[in-house]
Amino acid sequence: MPSGPAYSSDLSTSTVTYTVPSLPPVALSLEPLPSVSVSKVEPIVPPPVVNPSTPPAPVVTQPQVVLVKQFQPPKPYSGDSSWEGYREYFERLAAVNRWTTMEQKTEQLALALEGPAYEVLWDLDTSQLQAYSLIWKDMARRFGSLDGARKAMRRFDSRRQEENEIMLDFEQALRTLHREAWPAAAAEQRDAALKRRFENGLISTEMIQFLRLHARDLDFHATVIKARHGLKYG
Repeated sequence: MPSGPAYSSDLSTSTVTYTVPSLPPVALSLEPLPSVSVSKVEPIVPPPVVNPSTPPAPVVTQPQVVLVKQFQPPKPYSGDSSWEGYREYFERLAAVNRWTTMEQKTEQLALALEGPAYEVLWDLDTSQLQAYSLIWKDMARRFGSLDGARKAMRRFDSRRQEENEIMLDFEQALRTLHREAWPAAAAEQRDAALKRRFENGLISTEMIQFLRLHARDLDFHATVIKARHGLKYG
């Protein structure tokens, strides 16, 4: 019989009692939540902003520089210096100025000659093809002796006794060079120059010291004799 409210006989107190039926137990199940994969978020880079209204940079062109080679006139020549040295100088200058034809060289050489050197042009036809070589040939004839004297001077100043050369040959070589270099020299000048070159050009240093001590006041010829005797009895 189903249960209902219970009544009591006591009137002073009315008590109502309810009976709550029991409920069946409820089973709770806790299931795990599905895993959610979290991927790395790449940063968003905005695209570059291109301003289409910006004009391209202007191209600057450098002005072209043109070098003009200046003509170098030849130095004048009068015959006072070596004609061979001047010929070497003139040939180098002709190459620099690009004088390639004989006509150009003849014209420029004729303009450079002056004084005694200009006399080579008096009886010469500069329009002929051989004029250039004929000018140098005539200059060699006129001024060749001057070059020979200068060469003899240089050889005399640097002349030394060679090995196995006897004093007599060394003495004669000095006399020949001095005569070619200074044909008009005075006797005293010639003797002093020969004596100085002889003493300084000897191979033996002992003989040089010997002559400086014992041949100080002697002339060139006597100095040579003193050296030969000193070598014989030394």
